[in-house]
Amino acid sequence: NHENHGPFFMEASNRLKLFRILDLNYNEWKDFINLLRKPGQRNYDTDYLQLDRLMLNYLATAYTLQMHFKVSFDRRFKKVPEKSKAYAGFINEMCRNYWEFAFFLDFRDHVQHRGLGIGRFNRQVFEEFSKVTIVYDAAQLFTEDRNWQRCKLTGTEGELDLVDLLNKFHQQMLLVYGSY
Repeated sequence: NHENHGPFFMEASNRLKLFRILDLNYNEWKDFINLLRKPGQRNYDTDYLQLDRLMLNYLATAYTLQMHFKVSFDRRFKKVPEKSKAYAGFINEMCRNYWEFAFFLDFRDHVQHRGLGIGRFNRQVFEEFSKVTIVYDAAQLFTEDRNWQRCKLTGTEGELDLVDLLNKFHQQMLLVYGSY
């Protein structure tokens, strides 16, 4: 039994490990945002670079996780194509029900092929805290890339708060996608 089931459990373990890696990347992103919110001087260029790196790491892991599951479904159920179609249907349903999910699937494509993930970063330092703004202007995104098939970005959405959007996407990945 161990010889028969061992590879299945190992594959499942590795697939599920990707959720843990995604969560580690998200926590690193969140911790850095919290660090930026503390008062005191920082190096703007270094911080901007770090934000781009953290966003890229997160998006790459989210994409890897989804591709691993897609390939696994396709391979495991190659004789039952309805299962792979059901997975594709689930992704489409997620995109219809959760704009953030659809946005980050499209945004990952943008970051992979067109530009980095942080459109604009601003940090205002006050005595007891710092106000941090991390946004991407929808009009700029639409100008740079008109291929927003999943989220239907039009460029009229204004400034997209990447901190808030990523928080929602992360919860959707763990709770909704992860439960599938």
